[in-house]
Amino acid sequence: MQEVLIGKNDSGQRLDKFLKKYMPLASAGFIYSSIRKKKIRLNGRRAQPSQILEEGDALQIFFDTGDMVREMPQGFVLKTAIEFSAVYQDENILIVDKPPGLLSHPDGGQGTTLTDQILYYLYKCKEYNPAGEKTFIPAICNRLDRNTGGLTIAAKNFNALQDMNYMIRERWVARYYKLVVAGLIEEALEVSAYLVKDRRTNKVRVLDQWMEGSDRIETCIRPLKRSPQGYTLVEVRLGTGKTHQIRAQLAHIGHPVIGDTKYGDREANHIFKRDFGLKHQFLYAYRLVFERATPLLKHLEGRSVAVPLPPELRRIRQELFG
Repeated sequence: MQEVLIGKNDSGQRLDKFLKKYMPLASAGFIYSSIRKKKIRLNGRRAQPSQILEEGDALQIFFDTGDMVREMPQGFVLKTAIEFSAVYQDENILIVDKPPGLLSHPDGGQGTTLTDQILYYLYKCKEYNPAGEKTFIPAICNRLDRNTGGLTIAAKNFNALQDMNYMIRERWVARYYKLVVAGLIEEALEVSAYLVKDRRTNKVRVLDQWMEGSDRIETCIRPLKRSPQGYTLVEVRLGTGKTHQIRAQLAHIGHPVIGDTKYGDREANHIFKRDFGLKHQFLYAYRLVFERATPLLKHLEGRSVAVPLPPELRRIRQELFG
């Protein structure tokens, strides 16, 4: 018999969901069968899949879990250089300024990611010990594309992850971006459309009409400055937050983001690379406003977090818009 003690970061979730994470190589059928046959008990009693785990609970498992259990040894944390700057943190969340060019999550390629760096940062600060966790890993709540820099929220514990994801989903967290687009935008726009993702090409299409499999997207666009050369410095507030939403939707209305190689204007991108050395899109997540918050994160309500554009983008902004 094996006993598993439930810690803080594993509490608050259903028993079946915990077991699926704790034994990722076990089938759902095997897990439910084991609960039904009392081969998995909670605090010595018969368990139900829907029971909510509490800190201090003990699971008794009456079979050899073998290779089914997720191992989280000390070496799980990758020692890596920290490229981001920490902008805000408390006991629940960490907000960092991600540099452009850094992947948020692993994609099967080589090199470290923002997730790797955050885990190592929290490990060094003694706020994350993988050896003491059963299933929880600190996680990013708002993923930015590789070549988009700016504010990224990470949750340090399971309850904070649940609550922050809920706040973002309910649009309680206003997310603002600064970007430069081709063409002149004369007035503020609130645009909505439908987005379809092509997983084969890792690109999206924006449609004016709904089609099966599409998601509605909403974007608020406010022009800040216009240049004589025909470019506009724009602030965008996300309504929804779908893959490549800003880049694809701005291109769809005829104002592609400068430096964007997927949806942008090739000639404009060439000019900015030649004249300014710009190697990625001019798109930066510069401000977060926590308009509402859950009880756990109530201290964030009304708080605004902002960062300046990095030097490379500030120089371009100054030369174009004064």
